[in-house]
Amino acid sequence: MPATFVLNAMTSDEVATVGLAGDIDLTVEPLLQAWLARALAAHQPPRVDVDLAGLRSIDSFALSVLMAADRYARDTGGWMSVTGVDAPVRALLAERGLDKVLDLRPSGVLLFPC
Repeated sequence: MPATFVLNAMTSDEVATVGLAGDIDLTVEPLLQAWLARALAAHQPPRVDVDLAGLRSIDSFALSVLMAADRYARDTGGWMSVTGVDAPVRALLAERGLDKVLDLRPSGVLLFPC
C-alpha cells in the first residue's frame, strides 16, 4: 500500500521551506529528492528548512535523502534545518544518531546562521 503523504514547498528571500506530513517511505523518495533539490537550488549558498510537523513516519530511505541534502547544503557553504520535530520523530532520529548531525528545532523556531 503506498504511503499517504503531503509535500509542500515555499521559497522566500531568506529560506526555501519543504514541508513533509503523513507517511514518507521508499515510494516517495524520488519526489522528496526532487523537491529538496529545488529547495537547495533556490538560494546560493543553500538555505533550507525541512518542516516535519505532521509527519507520522519516515523510513531509512527518506532519512538518507535528508542526510544527503544536509551534507550538500553544508558542503556548499549553506545550511539546512529540520523544524517541527516532535518527540516521536526526535526519538527515531536519535535512535539512528541523526539528532547529532541534523540541525533539529521545534515548530516555529528557525534561526538564520550568520
